[in-house]
Amino acid sequence: MIAARILRALRIAARLGFRFSKETSHFIKHLSSSILKLDRGRLLMEMNYMLAYGSAEASLRLLWKFGLLEILLPLQASYFVQHGFRRRDKRSNMLLSLFSNLDKLLAPDRPCHSSLW
Repeated sequence: MIAARILRALRIAARLGFRFSKETSHFIKHLSSSILKLDRGRLLMEMNYMLAYGSAEASLRLLWKFGLLEILLPLQASYFVQHGFRRRDKRSNMLLSLFSNLDKLLAPDRPCHSSLW
């Protein structure tokens, strides 16, 4: 299913620092609403993989960039709309700073429990 592959691609790109081509970015944005077709269990699993393994900040940035944060984490997206999603000064954004600091403690071999986020 394309929706699951979109989330998996974002997760891998966040974890490894990959960038998408313009064409791929276009299709991700165009097909982003298809993730609503995934069952809740799969969405929870993908979000856990994104946030619990040391690449939460990068994952949030990609989800924001492709318009998926509003779909998957609407409360967090609302916070970013109100407080901005600044790239340079993480201290001005408490939520971004929280995830950035959490990433420093986690790694693919040292994940946190999903209840933390």
